[in-house]
Amino acid sequence: MLCLVFLSASYIGSLGISPAFAGETQILDSSKAETAKTLDAKTADSTTDSTEAIQKKIIVKPGIPVTVTTQTEDLTPTDDPELAKRQVEAYPESPEASFIYAVALTRTSRVEDALKEVRRARRLAEKEGGPAYFDKMIASYEEMLKNYPDENRVRYGLAWAYYMKAYLVARQSKREQEYLEKLKQAAAAKEAPKKEAKEGEKAPGWLNAWAAPYMPKDKDGNPVKLPELKTGADAPHIKGAMEHAAPSVVPQVKTYYQSALSNLDELIKRKPDDVWAIAYRAHLNLEYSGDLDSSMAVWKECAQRFPNNPAAFFFLGEGYLKQGNLKECLSNISRAVALRGLSK
Repeated sequence: MLCLVFLSASYIGSLGISPAFAGETQILDSSKAETAKTLDAKTADSTTDSTEAIQKKIIVKPGIPVTVTTQTEDLTPTDDPELAKRQVEAYPESPEASFIYAVALTRTSRVEDALKEVRRARRLAEKEGGPAYFDKMIASYEEMLKNYPDENRVRYGLAWAYYMKAYLVARQSKREQEYLEKLKQAAAAKEAPKKEAKEGEKAPGWLNAWAAPYMPKDKDGNPVKLPELKTGADAPHIKGAMEHAAPSVVPQVKTYYQSALSNLDELIKRKPDDVWAIAYRAHLNLEYSGDLDSSMAVWKECAQRFPNNPAAFFFLGEGYLKQGNLKECLSNISRAVALRGLSK
């Protein structure tokens, strides 16, 4: 179960994260060193029964303690990717640890790593109960948000938890259909004659190798190669979440996606210059609705407002690739890579 403990505003400032991101409420916790020390000693305290709840104190303001408990892993939601990574190393099979790390990465220039960790957290959660895995996490974040409505970090984490729930509900509902479809496609592929790309359409090997980390992924997480992409009028329809879900779960998926988006909307309303929330909100909306044009418009505006941030340019690159515009794709991806190199 989620242990809702956050780092101090002063420590957040030392990470280069604006203290305003925490809202007016300051939630104090132990330093990074103390938390890291806890990770190193996670197997200690043998005198404590494993079924007993671990007590944690959250200080809203000096002198006002609130106690939250967890009966399993002692994991701390954090904006610090390095601390989050250490938690993943301590609990490599924990979907929660992976989720915390993914959310932390979404607030850095490492967009590809963030999306990769999101996919990893989803895979781990599927092994640990599927969509139901995130129920307790959502409940914990919701309860925390009731007590601290100005804490945007809680709202940001809650939005991602709702997204994970929505994705896994849709994914689980279609697993059997996807498996049958794969068998059907495999059988058809054996019978169909192999078609080679025309000489003028074949992308050089170095281009595929360079672009691989930035290419859209297939259902198995592998990058789509350039010669396999459909362009222009031949570009495939982008399916929204509703089209991926079985009809019986469409209302649930819709509710969870809308909850994720509404929490990000509220965050952006409270903090209009949160570039990460804006960029990823458009990314989640694309997955939800399949409306690429709408998301592209948001990313273009975001790139104009925040020209030194790589996130919008990365997503623009992916968007142009989906549209079949390879020139603009490579231009924006190159810009994102350059800006990431300049980031701290």
